[in-house]
Amino acid sequence: MAGKSVATQADVQTPQPGTTPFTGAASGTWTAGPVTVVSYAKLTTGSQPIISSVSCTFAFSGLAANGTTPVAGFEPVILSAAALGTTKLQGETQQVLRDGDQSNTSLYGNTISISSSEKLSSG
Repeated sequence: MAGKSVATQADVQTPQPGTTPFTGAASGTWTAGPVTVVSYAKLTTGSQPIISSVSCTFAFSGLAANGTTPVAGFEPVILSAAALGTTKLQGETQQVLRDGDQSNTSLYGNTISISSSEKLSSG
């Protein structure tokens, strides 16, 4: 049985802002900030390091129900292989992100996901 493909930084999909307003807001929009990736220096596919986690902080800007009071907020979203429990390598200490992994902890629908076709092999 073939396993899922492992992920590199190139496999991180563009973060998708949610549609649920921040607490206290009736309307507004989410914007994705910069993406931070944690990778393994010695665990690679091709010449690209395999990644173990991805994070992005989403920012919200909107208005309260009265239509005039500004509402702002932030939501950090972390996609971590350790939290997902997806893979364990090298004596069960190294965990990696794989194809199809995505965050599922967002309160507002903000999402980070992986799409990969990279195969991990040993030489």
